[in-house]
Amino acid sequence: MNSKGFFNRKEEKTELSFWLSISDLMSSILIIFILLFVYKTINSIKAERLKENIIREITDTKENIIGKLKTDLANKNIQVDIDDKTGTIKIDEKILFEVDQYTLKPEGKEFLERVIPLYLRIFIENKKFMNRLDQIIIEGHSDDMGSYLYNMDLSQKRANEVFKYIYTTLADFSKTDREEIEKYITANGKSKANLIYKENGEVDRPKSRRVEIKFKLKDEEALDKIKKTLE
Repeated sequence: MNSKGFFNRKEEKTELSFWLSISDLMSSILIIFILLFVYKTINSIKAERLKENIIREITDTKENIIGKLKTDLANKNIQVDIDDKTGTIKIDEKILFEVDQYTLKPEGKEFLERVIPLYLRIFIENKKFMNRLDQIIIEGHSDDMGSYLYNMDLSQKRANEVFKYIYTTLADFSKTDREEIEKYITANGKSKANLIYKENGEVDRPKSRRVEIKFKLKDEEALDKIKKTLE
């Protein structure tokens, strides 16, 4: 028997076995990478669908609230400036206050008595809206005349006056509803931080002097971040 041929065949079998092992290993690694890719792709699709569902749910809720608010105000023949996108109610200074004053005028109180109960009932009478509600915010805003601190003091006092007067309108609600609403209402002065401008770029001072009543939904900040991510 040729010993040299025997050892050559043995080396060939060993080498073949080695390469088959490497091939099996590479195939296994490839399968693992494929599985990881598929897993990541599925999770990515799920994440995108989750984002879309969150956006749809919050957007639909906000649109429904705004639609309800507009309808109810129109039915009561109440004329008020409502932002179509945010649902923010903007009330001119002249309706509520005298210039540089923070005491509510009689007509201002009358206006709030008509608007506020209607506004609050939209949430109280709809559990879906209430469950999504994060805050109801009363904001005082000034124009660009005077110092920032002076305007901050005035805008905060005006927001507080509206905030306090809201409590007089809560007398018409049940104790349970009053306690529920109290969890959400806050009052903030914004000074001249959010001025309104004319088309020519000048500050619209009459419109800048205002009180806003706005609502904020849970996860709304997350929605804004998601929208920016998708953009």
